[in-house]
This record gives sequence, C-alpha cells and structure tokens, in this order.
Amino acid sequence: MSTLTETYESRLAELTALQKQAQSYSTAVPVALGRQLLKALRAVGDIEGNLYYPNLGRTGDALERYKEAIATAQKIDSADLQLEDSLELAAVHDGAGDLFGWTGNVVERLKNYFKSLEIREKLSEANQDNPQLKRALMFSYSRIGDALANKGKTGASQSYSLALQLAKELAPPNTTDAKALEDLWICYLNIGESQLDSGDCEQALNSFSECVKLVEQYAPSLPLDPDKCRNSLQGCRDLWISYSKLADVQLKLNRLDEARQNYEQAKQIAQEIYNANEANFQARCDLANALDKMGYFMLATGGVDDAETHYNDSLQHLQQLATVDNTNMRNRHNLAQLHMNLAQVHEHRANSQKISSSEQKQHWQNAHSCYSASLEVWASGEEGGSSYTVARTACQKVRNIIEKLEARAGVLAG
Repeated sequence: MSTLTETYESRLAELTALQKQAQSYSTAVPVALGRQLLKALRAVGDIEGNLYYPNLGRTGDALERYKEAIATAQKIDSADLQLEDSLELAAVHDGAGDLFGWTGNVVERLKNYFKSLEIREKLSEANQDNPQLKRALMFSYSRIGDALANKGKTGASQSYSLALQLAKELAPPNTTDAKALEDLWICYLNIGESQLDSGDCEQALNSFSECVKLVEQYAPSLPLDPDKCRNSLQGCRDLWISYSKLADVQLKLNRLDEARQNYEQAKQIAQEIYNANEANFQARCDLANALDKMGYFMLATGGVDDAETHYNDSLQHLQQLATVDNTNMRNRHNLAQLHMNLAQVHEHRANSQKISSSEQKQHWQNAHSCYSASLEVWASGEEGGSSYTVARTACQKVRNIIEKLEARAGVLAG
C-alpha cells in the first residue's frame, strides 16, 4: 500500500470520527472541535483533489470537503479565530481555486484565490514580519498570476512580480534554506513563462537561466544516482523542468544547438528519475512529458522520423499511466495532446512534395486516425460526467480538424 493511500485512509478515519462527534451536539459545536474539523476537512480535500497520483484527482469529492470546511470556519466566532485557523481557511480557498481551475471555472477560481489573498493580507497587517505569512502571500500572488495568465487577462505579470518580491525577501543572498530557494525558483519560473508568452524571449531566457542557477543550489548534483532520485525527488524534478524551460526559449530564439542540448539534458534527468522511481505515477508522467518535448523539438527542426519515435515513446508511458488510472484529468489531457502531436507528424509527411499520391493519402488517413484517437480520449471524459472546459474546447478543435480532413476530395474516400 502506498504512503499517500495510507495517509488518506488515516485522515479519512480521523475526519469521520470528528464528524460523528460533531453530530452529537444539538447546538453549535465547541470551538476546539470546529477547529479540528476545519483542519481535517482540508487535509482530506487536499488528498482527494491530488491530480498527481493515481485514482485520486476526484475534484467533486474534494470540492465538497472544501465547501464543508468553509461552512465550518464561518460557524467559528471571529473573536475565536486564531492565526492558524485563518491560514487553514485561506489554504482551503487555495485548494478550491486550484480545482475550479482544472474544471475550467475561471470565475470561481479567481474568486477563491482573491478570498485567500484577502484573508492573508488582513493577517499581514498585524504580522508584517511573519515569514509564514509572507510565504503564504507569495503563493496567493502566484496563484492569481496563474489564473490571469491562463485566462489571457492582463495583470498576471504584476501578480508574479509581487510574488517574486516576497520570495526574494525570504531567500536573501547566500541563503542555504532549500525551501526558500525552491520558492524563489517557482517565482522565476512563473515570471519566465509570462515573459515567454508575451514574446519577451530575452527576458524569459534570463529568468529561466536564473531557475537553473537556483535549482543547482538545492537539487542533487549531476550526474544523478538512484538514491538521489529517490531521496530528493522534488529537487530532481525541478532540475529537468528548468532545463526544459530554458530549451523552450532557446528554440524560440533559434538557438537550436543550445536548445537541443538542454532538451536532451532534461530528458536524461527525467529518465534517471523514472529509473529510480518506476512505480511513481508522477515520475512516469514527467518522463512522458520530457519525451514529448524532445519530439516537438525534432519536428520543429525537420527531424520528422525522430519526432515520431519520441512521440511514440511518450505515448507508451501515457497509455501505461491510463491503465493505472483512466480518470486522471491531467493524464487525459497529456494523452489527447500526444495523439494530436502524432497527427501533426503525419500531416507534415502528407504535405511533402516528394511522395506519391497514394502515400499522401495514407498519411492523411493516419493523421485522421490520430485526431480521432485524441477525440476519443476527450469524449471519454465528457461521457464520464466531466464538465472541464478544456475537454469541450479540445473536442471541438479536433472535430473541426477531422471535418477539414474529410472535406479533402478523394483523400479519405475509398
């Protein structure tokens, strides 16, 4: 039995006992019990909403826990609320906002993030030098930045900058605090992605280069060995992500040799992490993503055969993950996108001037099959009752592409 499963069962048993105890009161439950319930509901909700672990990611169940936690907190008199209680409530709103983000409900996502920020800013007025509060505020600004960036709204860079300012205060020069360094790494990563999205590639390059410098201070040194990969899994993950992001911007800048080198480095690190943690759902997902990135680079630089090889290797890992948990939204998204990437390989071949008409027809048929496979992945999510906006959008996009392919006279007919 896995550690997280054991933790979940333990937390759930604790919550059930507390709920049973609360039901024995005909009037309001005691403050101490309400405080325990708030904490227990958040803990169970966090695990149920975990999208990085097989057979979790149950957003509906998690949101119900968070909803109950908020109602529980509202029953505690404001005079009785302690700092820890308010931070718990803010974290509940964070968790709810994260899940609303996955379900495509941008309004509720931002509403919960701003509620969390409101709680933390109010606490900070009386505790300006509290490092715990500074860190909590940093994550509030980061989350709001993420939501605004995903929605395409302005203000994301401002939120990210506020988060970075706080992270720098918590990680002064020459600090050896690994957690503070990783928080600073996250902020530079967010800033870099925002800069890359806005087309400011040189600034993005600086931010991602800073990510590499930071992660090398707290992550295991290269080359990795199995013990390092097992004992410092998050630090190792940050390593491969840093090199991958650096390669993304180098590809945009047409610095192809550097981009290839860093994509290869990212793939190697992800492979070593997976080799040491083969049973780890996240490690396998990361390797699939690293292979997908390498495939994208190959296709962008004309290496169609190599791109297909990397995409197929990635596909094998994602399909294996689906056999472990075919309801995980995150994995479904990756799997559907991978089928679309393979379709683009076949489209690239179909548009080649050096093939016969029969070969061209076959490539269009292959592209059609890949797009259909992508559609099937998204459709399975919709049939399961999913309301994810991203699923609906992807389905329609694939349907439109298939209709265009089918409209090509003589290509798919016969």
